[in-house]
Amino acid sequence: MENRPPNPPPIITLNDSALLCYAVLDESVGYKINHGLFFVDGKEIGKVPRLAICRDKDSGLFTLYYCDDNWSFLGVAADYQSVEAAKNRAERIYPGSSTRWLDSNPDVR
Repeated sequence: MENRPPNPPPIITLNDSALLCYAVLDESVGYKINHGLFFVDGKEIGKVPRLAICRDKDSGLFTLYYCDDNWSFLGVAADYQSVEAAKNRAERIYPGSSTRWLDSNPDVR
């Protein structure tokens, strides 16, 4: 049996027009403590098991979601100009995440 990551929902929130890619972060992905890059309720976002990048319906910009195991979002970073810019931000917080990204399945949308 192939060990495949769980597929996320086709979109994360109603503001999304499309899920473009996602990452399942396992123990091989690091976490930069005191990164100072993203905060939720005044605290730095911690290690998360899932990431997703979606396109916003209204602006056409890209949103990076920090998600739990069930793809519920724990934090949102919006208004990236490109998918690569969102991935680069994730890599700064979660070193090694750049190797974990998968394109979403267009059949799921």
